[in-house]
Amino acid sequence: EDPLPHVRYWAASLLGRYVDAEAVEGLAALTRDSDPRVRIVSIRTLTKMRRPSALPIAISLLEDPVGFVRAQAIRSLAALGIDEENPVLRRWYARRISPLLADTVWEARLAAKEALVGLGPAVWREVAVQLASPDALARNGSAEVLRNIGLGERLIDEIADGLLPSAQQISILEAA
Repeated sequence: EDPLPHVRYWAASLLGRYVDAEAVEGLAALTRDSDPRVRIVSIRTLTKMRRPSALPIAISLLEDPVGFVRAQAIRSLAALGIDEENPVLRRWYARRISPLLADTVWEARLAAKEALVGLGPAVWREVAVQLASPDALARNGSAEVLRNIGLGERLIDEIADGLLPSAQQISILEAA
């Protein structure tokens, strides 16, 4: 609650060391702080602490007006998604992240690519949607993610094993 942003920043950062601290509840409020650096460290700390409020806050920060805050929100969301072993849940996270391959800020685009690769091969359909984006960089980013998660190699292995890939998978390979 200090009027100085750098004090709020360090308070939010240092609270990450004290998982059971009562003051942690104030972190959620700091994700709406006027200073973007405070918003970033607050969501980072909530994510690190695996607080239940981290998920809805990270989703809301995907629309933050500041690009580097959106980038942190993507990273936080991916960190939460990577903890999920269920591929359906990983795809749920990827559906929220993949549109940010078309973000106007390079740092957010990069965070989206890294996050989607980190979520693994189960998210290929959500990533492939961006191959049809009107944004050329989003299309390229999607193709890069698909390559990095091993989609091409997986389809080649399926063909070699006598399994035929679906028409959708073939069209994605052609687009990528």
